[in-house]
Parts: sequence; structure tokens; C-alpha cells
Amino acid sequence: MKRIQSILMIFCMMLSIAACGPKPLTWQEQYDLGVRYLSEGNYQEAIIAFTAAIEIDPKRTETYTGLVEAYLAMGEYDKVNEVWEMVDAQEWSDELLAMISVQTQKHEAVRVALENGDPGLWITGLSYDKESFVSGQETEFKLTIFYNCPPIEEYLIYTGADTAEKDRYSFVGDGYSVHGTGIIQVPVSATPVFWKNRFFALYVSLRTENEGMEISSDRIYITDEGLVTDYYANRNHYGGTEFSARNNYQEFTSLEPSEQRRITTIAETIVQGNKDELLSLIHTEDGINGQYLTEWNGYKVEISDRDDWSVTNSLDDATDHSKWFSIEMRSENGIGYVGYVNDSYTQNTTGKESWLDYHQTVRLISCPCIDWQWNGNFLEQEWVHYFWRSPCDENERRWYHSDYVTCETVEETEMNGTMVMSLRDGKATATVHEVSNWSNHQDLDETNSWTDTYIYENGVLVSKNGETWTGGKGYHFIDGSGGGISYSDEQYGLDEKFW
Repeated sequence: MKRIQSILMIFCMMLSIAACGPKPLTWQEQYDLGVRYLSEGNYQEAIIAFTAAIEIDPKRTETYTGLVEAYLAMGEYDKVNEVWEMVDAQEWSDELLAMISVQTQKHEAVRVALENGDPGLWITGLSYDKESFVSGQETEFKLTIFYNCPPIEEYLIYTGADTAEKDRYSFVGDGYSVHGTGIIQVPVSATPVFWKNRFFALYVSLRTENEGMEISSDRIYITDEGLVTDYYANRNHYGGTEFSARNNYQEFTSLEPSEQRRITTIAETIVQGNKDELLSLIHTEDGINGQYLTEWNGYKVEISDRDDWSVTNSLDDATDHSKWFSIEMRSENGIGYVGYVNDSYTQNTTGKESWLDYHQTVRLISCPCIDWQWNGNFLEQEWVHYFWRSPCDENERRWYHSDYVTCETVEETEMNGTMVMSLRDGKATATVHEVSNWSNHQDLDETNSWTDTYIYENGVLVSKNGETWTGGKGYHFIDGSGGGISYSDEQYGLDEKFW
């Protein structure tokens, strides 16, 4: 009996000792441990801590983010894919899915940069008090920043946030010194402000420590509902940025009266199709001297305009003074218009072998719009008028009976084609009529006419006059500039197409 009592006593003591041993770490403790190891560059230990945190609670996105960053820092890119497969296996709310999408894109950008040896920095994580943010109070944000610095020199990371003044950021603090490759967590305290139809943004910048030259930058955005996104505004149902949230957008009534008059005059003259009146608008002192997106009389409008003459002294330029404006006017459902007007002339001929006394271009395009997008048959008319002059050598002076050989040319083009979802598509024909008059020798005067045929496929020019097009590649929009627009940023292309 005594022996049994002794055994029970020993057993109780063992249980007591076991109960006094170290308790297993919580998710928060494992996560905080991983963050500490990550910031110290102890990536193997960080991986162990984050993995343990995931095992405790697999529904916390920030743990997967930390694990991905540890693998990226170690160059184990295959492991990164395995982590995202673990993420895909979980069910998430729409809000967390949005955050995961942003983080995935940022981590992919980090991977590509590290593989290519490119410097940069990326906001790969963000935590903040959502309730405080949505209520408009001053909020403490914690940014996780992955950086890859060029070798040798020390660098500084600066952080900032939107201010009440549109397109202005305010930097916070003196900067954080970094070098090499690593991860840093920094706090940013700011009161959220929202520019018209735009989201609140946090900003980071990697700069040289000595000269303060920016090497790289990144932004992350938060909607007024507290949703983290990688874009600064809502998009329309075609994927383009909401028109009124785009850079350079101004409400028409907020423009200066002189700017309102200028836009109204140009737009009305474009609709009338008055070529001579449009050309005369170049020779006024009015002008915006910039670019605006706005809305006028039921049209969405993009206008670029100058209020002074651009001057160059280059001998390679045929002219040395130029002035121009362009406008694109889209109707919601109806006919839209595009116009381009340019005038240039030569004032200083010193050192030039030949030059254009003047060169004038007026281009007018009309096309139906459906839901603000160009869709239907377009008509493009262009009128070009120039006067060319070149000094004569001794033999030419006897032939032309003048110190100069001169030629005046008028070229008129009419092009018909089709727009499909704001891109040129299918067959387009351009009929050109050209008249050249040689003022020194009338027997050289000539008149020529010809027709060019173009084939476009979803905005890309594939052939001209039956021959495969080998010239510049890019997407051809309605502006008729003659060259395709190439872009590496997919969103830029969507914004060009879809208003």
C-alpha cells in the first residue's frame, strides 16, 4: 500500500514538473519572432518561425507574406511558388483576396528584379487599424518593404503619404539607412485624404545617401472602404481607369475662364470641320500650354495645346518655330471627333542647306462612339501645305534663273476605315491627291494621285498595299498619328483605349 502511495506521489510530481515547463508559442509570438528574424537577415530561422505560425493558424495572410519574403531573400524562388499554392488551398474573404493579389504581384516583381540583378524596392506588406482609417482619423501604418540596393554605396529609404493637395506626397522622417538586399518594417503615421475619385496612397522611395538621387519608388493604395489595392482609382467596366480619376483631369467649371473659352472654341470648330478657321487658331495668343482631360457639352475631352511657339536652332530640323494643338472628343453614344493642327516655319536659315519656309497640317477625324468607345466607320481627312526652299549652285542658278529652287506642295488625303473597341481593325483605304508647283520652273509642276490600302488586326498594322508591314509595331488608335503606340504597362494600354 505504501509502495502504491509512493508511485502516485512520484507521478503527481512528474505532472507538476511538466505543467511548469515552457508553454508552446502562440501564433502572434511565432509571427513576431519570424518578423524579427526577417529584419535581422536570419532567413532560415524566419522560415521556421513563419512555418510554425502557419501550422497554428493557416488563415493569416501576413504569415505567408513573411515566408515568401524569406525565400525570396534566399533566392529560393521555387519555394515561393509552393507558398502561394498553400495560399490558394485556403478560402479567403474578398478583402483578403484583394490583398493577396497585390502581394503576389509585388513578390513576382521582386523575384524578376533579383533574378535580373535590378535594384529596387517594393511595399510587400501593410498593416493598420481599418476602423481608424475608415473613420478618417490619424492612422498608424506599418509597411513591410523589400529592397535590393546597388552594391557599394549606402542608401536611404524614405516613406510618405498623400497630402490634401492633389498629386502631392509628404515625406515622413529622415529616412532609414540600408544596403544590399533585405527587408525592413517601418511605421508611417498619417490622416487619410482622398483626392476626387482617387484612393489614399502610401509612398516609399529608395535614394542615394550622398546625393539624394532616387533609384526606385513604390506606392500602395487603400480605398475609402479600407480595401488595399495596387491601383489609384476605380476602373470602368472595360478595365480603363475611371475617366474623372485620371491624371490631368479637371472639371470644366474649375478651369480658368480663358481656358474654358479656348476649349469651347477649338471643340466647336472641330465639329464644324472648318479647316481654315482651325489653322487660324494657331495664330492667336490664346492657349492652354498643357494637357487636360475634361468634359464639355456631353463629350469626354482630351486636349493638348500650346500658348507659345516652340523654337529650336538645330540645323537638322526643316523648321525652327512650331505651334500645335490636338483634341479628342468622345460622345457617349453618337459621333465623336478628333483634330490635330500644326503650323511651323523657318526664321533663321543660317547654315541650313535647305528648309521649309512653312509647313501646315490639319487633320480631322469623325467616327461613331458606343458607350464612350470608338466603334464604327471612321472618316479621316488631312490637308498638308508646305513651301520648300534650297540654295542653288552655279549650274542650278542658270537653270532656275534664281538663287533658290522653291516648290509649293498641297497634299490632301481622305481615309476610310473601321474602329472596333477603340482600335483600328480590318481594311482601310487612303486616297492621296498631291499638287506641286515649282515657282522657278513651271514645266516641273506635277499632280499625282494614288491609293494606299492598309490591313489592321485588332489595332496592329499587318500589311500595306498587299505587302507585309515590317515597320514600327504598336497599336493604332483613332488619332491617325501614323505610328503605332507601344507600351509595356498593360494598364496604360487599357486607359488609352477605354474612356
